[in-house]
This record gives sequence, structure tokens and C-alpha cells, in this order.
Amino acid sequence: MEVKVIRYMFFLDPSDGRNLRFKETAPYEPPCDHSICGCTKEVAVRPEGEPVGTRQQVVLSQTLKDNCTVEMVFEGDTIWVTFQFPMSRPSEKDPERKIDHAYFHFSPHKCTVEITGTGEGFVDCSFAHLYFGNEVDTSRFFNGHSPSRPAFGGVDLKDIRPEDVWVHYCKWGHEAYEIFKGPSVNIWNNIYRMAKSLGDTIAEMNVLTSSVGDVRDFILSRQNGYSEPLVNWLFQPLVIYLAWFVPADEYLRSALSSYANAVEHRADGNYHLEMASKKEAYMAAKIEKVNCDA
Repeated sequence: MEVKVIRYMFFLDPSDGRNLRFKETAPYEPPCDHSICGCTKEVAVRPEGEPVGTRQQVVLSQTLKDNCTVEMVFEGDTIWVTFQFPMSRPSEKDPERKIDHAYFHFSPHKCTVEITGTGEGFVDCSFAHLYFGNEVDTSRFFNGHSPSRPAFGGVDLKDIRPEDVWVHYCKWGHEAYEIFKGPSVNIWNNIYRMAKSLGDTIAEMNVLTSSVGDVRDFILSRQNGYSEPLVNWLFQPLVIYLAWFVPADEYLRSALSSYANAVEHRADGNYHLEMASKKEAYMAAKIEKVNCDA
């Protein structure tokens, strides 16, 4: 397992107000000048004065078998887990893609999954939105702008227990969800607990008051009861569990894939039912108008 600590410091360019980003890393990587986007430029020399903002990430990475790699990026209370692996077959929907990936994005009470190479969707990619327990914020489900609506297939948290794992999908104002049953409940609760434990451990050590080198040294030096780095001891089981869902064929054989497809089709069906109902109402109104005109 490799450990990297990255500190991003942001400054304002006094000449044009553009954002300047200076990066410190451990292990050391030479900084360079390059444009990140239209409003932000990374600079090789730290600007004078105090930064207007600072972000810090801890990155754990490892090469697995069959040319598969895994990387975990920790920042605040979120974890981005990325597996990259060789494509098992060319993608007709995304012919320019050269490698497949699987993303697992953990945040409080939630994990969003994205896996390429499944043949599903418009871009050869599958998605799943998992939730854990009944403390989920359902007020901003529709791309962050609207609450879930229990009367229309949405989530009523009173029907969900603290130990439940469930998936949710929304489309064009329609939604559906399903609570897991069977072994998948324990599997995903274990995955979430492992991710949270690792994230909490990293957060305790990922402080801004120490240098990035000292933060990295502390992460590597803190041990469990078996003279092993604590972070590695927490990292390896999480990798093993998540690797069950890659590559794409393994994901398609999982219960998660079945649940995710079921709620997507149910929400999609609700959408088409409403469209059909609106068309029927439109045609009925046209016929009534013709009859009135006659």
C-alpha cells in the first residue's frame, strides 16, 4: 500500500483575481505551472501571504493482480474509491475508452457506484445509489433540488430500520426504492462500516497544523496490535470486499446489480405510465373539443 498526502492552497492573483493553486505533496513531487481550468492556475512557486482556502487529501493506492489498481482518496467525510482494470471486451457504446473503471463514492449513510463495461445504459456503464439506515437526508434527492415523495413511490423513512440497506433511483420526477434482503444486507453493512472506520481513522491524522510529510509519517507509523500500520490493516479488507464487484461481469452477477436495475425500471415505468396518462388526457380533451365544435 502506498500513501500520499496532498495539500492544496488557494490564493487570489492580485493582477486579475484569478485563483492560484499551490500544491504540497508527500512524498515530494516537483510543482509545476499549468492551467487547471479557465479560472484556476496551478503555480510552481507559493504566492506570498496566507491562502484564502486550503484542502488536504490522503491517497492510499495499491496494484492488485491482473493489472488492476485501486486508489482511495480521503477528504473530509467522503471517500473516493477507484478501481481501474483492463477491458474484457471492446465497448461499442464508448469505443474510445481504453480501460474500465469502478467508482465507489462513500459519504455519510450513502455509497454511489459507477462501473463501466457492463453494456448497460447509453455509455456502457451501470450506476447504483445505496443508502444505509434511516438517517438519510431525503430532502434533496432529485439531483439535489427536491425531496423524495412517498406518495409517488418515494422513500418514507418510517418504513426503514437502522440496519437496512436500500437502493433508490429517480427519473423525471419519478422514483423507486428497494430494501435489500438476504446476505447482501450484511455484506454492504460490513463494507460501509469498514469504509467509515478507515475514513474516521484517516480524518484523525489528516491535520492541517502539521506538514504533509509529518502527516504521512504519522499515518505510516501508527500501528495496530500486530506491529502493522493501522491504516493498512483497515485498508486491505475493504479492498477485498469491494473487489468482489469488479470487473463488470462480477458486478452484473451481484445482487446489487439486480436491485439497481429493478428500481431503475420501476421508476422508468412510473415515468412512462404518467406520460401515457397525459397523452390519454390530451387525446380525450381533443375529442371533447371536436365534439363540442360539432
